[in-house]
Amino acid sequence: MIATTPFDLKVESLRLALCRLDPHATIEMDAGNRHLRVRSLLSSDDVRQIAGEVGLRLGEGVARLDIAQRGSECCGGCSG
Repeated sequence: MIATTPFDLKVESLRLALCRLDPHATIEMDAGNRHLRVRSLLSSDDVRQIAGEVGLRLGEGVARLDIAQRGSECCGGCSG
């Protein structure tokens, strides 16, 4: 993604921050509806905290924030 506005930079900052903690996290932004969808292993509280830290808040460019916690994809093979 090429960030072109301050809001785009915040969304990209959120993506990078989430991917540092969960490399498989995904973010989708429906700009027309100002609807941000996040899918991550992290809890919704953690995602909201990180979003706040990068300056993304409901009502400020985001009308709706959906967070789906996805299950672990660990097979247990590495003892991790």
